[in-house]
Amino acid sequence: MAAITVTVANIQPENASMVVSGQFGATISAGKLVFRSPSDGKWYLADWDEELKPPAGATMGIALSGGVNNQWGSFVTLLPGRTVNMGGGLTKRAVYVAGDAGDINPIADIAASDYLYIVGYAESTSILRVLAVRTGVNDA
Repeated sequence: MAAITVTVANIQPENASMVVSGQFGATISAGKLVFRSPSDGKWYLADWDEELKPPAGATMGIALSGGVNNQWGSFVTLLPGRTVNMGGGLTKRAVYVAGDAGDINPIADIAASDYLYIVGYAESTSILRVLAVRTGVNDA
């Protein structure tokens, strides 16, 4: 398995209030899984290789636009219990986790050294039910 392909034009959040603007804290491509840092309020790439990406208390999201450090962009916030129509590419009943450098991967892809952040599960081939669970757990 591999990271899902996110087509930004197909993303439809359950509620328009889930779309926010914010400032990039790094270079980020549209469609990547991101988190809003509680310390500086900027958006960064989520990454299963690092325990603190995302840190505790961070808001998770998907970048709707790309940008570089200090630029402003749009993000869909991933609120627990809400749904996001990803426009396809999901496997029904699969659980998805934060992957490498902003990817969203099926849980089967996770390695022992990767930190587990559960993004959500697929209710259908298009609908992602957000769980947003940061465990801080790996097997290293």
